[in-house]
Amino acid sequence: KEKDDDDEDDKDDEEKEEEKEEEEKEEDKAEEEISELLLKPKEAPKKLTSRDAAMTSRRRLRPALVEPGYDLELVPAPGRDGQGSYLRRVEGNDAWEHLLPEIVLLCNEAAWRRASSSRVLPPPRKKQSPPVEAKPLMLEYVSDRIDTDDPIFGYVLRTTQERWLQGFAIVTTFTTWTPYLRFTNTAVGAAVTLDDAETRVIADDDLVGELQACRRAGDFEAEGVVWPKVAEFSLLGSLGFGGKLAKIVLDELASARDRYDYVVLQATDQAVPFYEKLGFARVGAVASFERPKNVTLLDSPENFEPPRLLPNVGAKLYWARRLVRSLLRKCAKFDDDLVFALPVNLDLAPGYDDIVKSPMDLQTMRRKTVDGAEPALAAASYLADDLESDIHLMVDNCTTYNGPQSYLGKYAQRFAKKASAAFSKARNKYPELCCGPLDAVETIDAAVARDFEHAADADDAVLGYVHWTFPDQPVEDQYPSYLMARRLRGIGASETLVSVADDALTAALGAASAAAKALASLPDDVVVPMDLEDDPTTTPGGPDVVAASPKGGAGADGVLLPSSSEAEEPATVEKARPPKKKDTDKAPEEAPPPPETTTTTTT
Repeated sequence: KEKDDDDEDDKDDEEKEEEKEEEEKEEDKAEEEISELLLKPKEAPKKLTSRDAAMTSRRRLRPALVEPGYDLELVPAPGRDGQGSYLRRVEGNDAWEHLLPEIVLLCNEAAWRRASSSRVLPPPRKKQSPPVEAKPLMLEYVSDRIDTDDPIFGYVLRTTQERWLQGFAIVTTFTTWTPYLRFTNTAVGAAVTLDDAETRVIADDDLVGELQACRRAGDFEAEGVVWPKVAEFSLLGSLGFGGKLAKIVLDELASARDRYDYVVLQATDQAVPFYEKLGFARVGAVASFERPKNVTLLDSPENFEPPRLLPNVGAKLYWARRLVRSLLRKCAKFDDDLVFALPVNLDLAPGYDDIVKSPMDLQTMRRKTVDGAEPALAAASYLADDLESDIHLMVDNCTTYNGPQSYLGKYAQRFAKKASAAFSKARNKYPELCCGPLDAVETIDAAVARDFEHAADADDAVLGYVHWTFPDQPVEDQYPSYLMARRLRGIGASETLVSVADDALTAALGAASAAAKALASLPDDVVVPMDLEDDPTTTPGGPDVVAASPKGGAGADGVLLPSSSEAEEPATVEKARPPKKKDTDKAPEEAPPPPETTTTTTT
């Protein structure tokens, strides 16, 4: 019995040892896995594939955001006339990138306050019941706009004491990334419905036609197609001061008449009534997304399927332009080393401009394929023959500069061989789109232009214009963007700035009149010069100070003071401010001083 008990004890000890060994092995294995996870980011950081990178927002590839050191719930709404706030002009992508966390949090806070119908602090919030559209401007969208918009400028509104953000407005030049875009309210793809006509403000035909007549140029696969005469309200948010903030921006855009003639924006459903009060109206647009499966991937399948029957010159001209873009994309795939992708860098190729008199590259060709305001004259259109000529010119330039037996010379010859095969195939398959009748047409009348537009509307690649999507969203699954536009006519300065300027001018004229009367009472042989720095009518802070109170109050709550948190110049509105007088200028006619004296006034 004792022997049996000993055997059982030994057996139990062996089992315990085995279990202990297994536990130790599992612990060692777990420690190894944890060590691998901890060391993996440092030793071998994960690299995204080109497809994954294209499908991922650029915001996620950047460092984490640093939240501001204050709670947006505690930020008070600006006063009715801006008391307790100051306005600051901000320019540049880096400056706006620094404000990204505050902008996103302010958008969320504005949505909460709008949902609670409160202009002051909102009531206590329930985490389980957020308002509808609690995030009207998502982080990915705001980050992408700040990163890509160029030029980018605007204003921020902050509290005077704490310098908490209360509002912002960002403006850029309208830019698209499609080779064909047409403003229209009649095309089916524009999605301007009868309900819109009954409940919304729709732009008239004149405004739509003026926008369509604006010239545009650029590379739709690189920097984008830029509309130099059209500004865009890219981002706008505020805690109750949005209308006046937008008017200040519109005043500035209207004052620069040599720069912008129109302003457009993409509005959310909740923001449409707000912008309609500012004079904006709905404008429809259609665009050609010629790789609609996923427009962000360069290896998307080609979508060129012209109809078998092209009944008129307008339809032939449209599809001839589409064929040129299709051929150019095929030729770009032959450039494996990206030798011809961009213009030659003269710093890397010394003496290139002395040898090559007519440089050419694929980006320059792509810019020629952008459809402008109206169908170009057929004789001046960039068609397949023109593209082939530029391909030969580009190859000849390469072989001339580098030599036919050099690596780049042989590379260019292989490229030319593949391109010639693509052009031969296109001529055999689409003979009427490559040459022939189109070259004989010299003028485009209204009927041909209408046929051109009808051919575009019948193209499966022409959809309602979508201004922005996530990288992994197919364009054909998105509803067209709600675009709004208005003319930049003399809308006048905002009421706040007009009142301030009028009050300042009245005070200055009153001071000048009093000074003139005082000088007139002095003996003729006494001359009293006036020092500009001692002039009591000079606005405190100089011309960089913009008052926010329409009553002209000079208190701290009614002055928009500059901020040191942003490095841009302070906001000024020159057209609302009388010109500054020099010491040698004459006094205003309302109160002329004696001939032997000179007075100086400034506002």
